[in-house]
Amino acid sequence: MSLTVPVLRVPRTLPVLMCHSVPATGGPSGDLQVPLGELREQLRVLRDDGYTVTGLTEALDLGLREPGPRVVALTFDDGYADFLAVAELLADLGCGATLYVPTAHVGGQGMVRDAGRLLTWSELEDLAAAGVELGSHSHRHRPLDVLPAGEFRVQVDTSRAELYERLGVVARSFCYPHGYPVRRAAEVLGAAGYTNACVIGRRIAGPGDDVFAVPRLQLRPGLGAAGLRALISRGEPGVVPRLKRVAAPGWRVVRGLSLRVTGHELT
Repeated sequence: MSLTVPVLRVPRTLPVLMCHSVPATGGPSGDLQVPLGELREQLRVLRDDGYTVTGLTEALDLGLREPGPRVVALTFDDGYADFLAVAELLADLGCGATLYVPTAHVGGQGMVRDAGRLLTWSELEDLAAAGVELGSHSHRHRPLDVLPAGEFRVQVDTSRAELYERLGVVARSFCYPHGYPVRRAAEVLGAAGYTNACVIGRRIAGPGDDVFAVPRLQLRPGLGAAGLRALISRGEPGVVPRLKRVAAPGWRVVRGLSLRVTGHELT
């Protein structure tokens, strides 16, 4: 008999920022890398504007308070080793974040070009002890929306079990690899013990959004203070984010056919 999990909603408007690699020196090699100095200035802007910057689970919990503080959630995908410097920055500025770990890849090479290695289990243990929320980025960082339902459950359960067995971390937050949400994910994730999950989305989360498909906004290099304020108040600019949302169902069909016919996983 299947377990029915009620669909919970984001309690109020919540900008959720997404990062990947944060190099300490040199210029970024693409939009998925924000230099550490720029991130420092972005966090100072948010703090000076009166925002509480924290991880996704805490941000959702704070949103239930009435009245609640002005909150921005901060998330990091993949677990690059350069997050160690980010953790120090967060502690210095009194901010928090959620770090999503693909457990099969811990200590290996990252997915972003020129971003270097991923954090080791020992480093992740230190981060958890320092108060960083560790969430699951599945086990093998595969596009879960085109996998059989049974494999989705394996990825979800395995990653959460490893985080607990190796680190003593009870993961509450999940991040879909490549940002692709899964139909009826709330049932599987809720049964596994998660309380929220995030996608890419490229828009501001708000009341009515499913807590198991929370949209995020991508931090980019060169954003500046004005660009950051516009991002968290209006969402990602231009038509590209909307076009990507419109094209998503067709692209899912193409990716599913590729996996079934050729065995190749498109992202």
